[in-house]
Amino acid sequence: MPEIRDYPKRKAKKLWLSYAELGEFVSHAEKKQVVPLKLLAYTGCRVSECAALTEESKQEANNIWTLKILDSKPGAHGSSRVCPLPTELIHADFDTIPKKRTIQRYVSDTAERYAEAKQNPELCHISAHTCRRSLGTALYNEFEVTPEVICHWLGFTYQTFADHYALFDSAQNLNQQRGKVPFYTIAQ
Repeated sequence: MPEIRDYPKRKAKKLWLSYAELGEFVSHAEKKQVVPLKLLAYTGCRVSECAALTEESKQEANNIWTLKILDSKPGAHGSSRVCPLPTELIHADFDTIPKKRTIQRYVSDTAERYAEAKQNPELCHISAHTCRRSLGTALYNEFEVTPEVICHWLGFTYQTFADHYALFDSAQNLNQQRGKVPFYTIAQ
């Protein structure tokens, strides 16, 4: 069951999903919503980055498929990053991905269906950023991917990872958890 955990920096409750729960969330999408939602959940791209993807975004080298994502953050100035492309999306038509507002509506519609299926009204609050944050956290905690790789994959700084994505259990052990992230000291 997805849990609501303390988010130490802002003292607010945030929703976190495990990797399996991300898959379960996407399984509640309608057919036309599946490709954008899988992109959000399994690549960690932002909504605007997802809407900007085209068939040319897919890259294959030595039978390994990747996705070139143009960074949409303010100040990115056309930079890009590369992340693994999930196998089930290799043959998906990226030229039919809808615009940003439509993708956001897909997420909220799917969140409502997921919350109803789980009989948990809190799950209505799943957003595209919940998917992104949950992927970063799952990669770190469930798959033990290094922070360096996660930061490159999701396109953020080491400090952002240490402060927001490392799944700190509570404000009490924030500093202890920061110590587990080897790049945190570099970002200060």
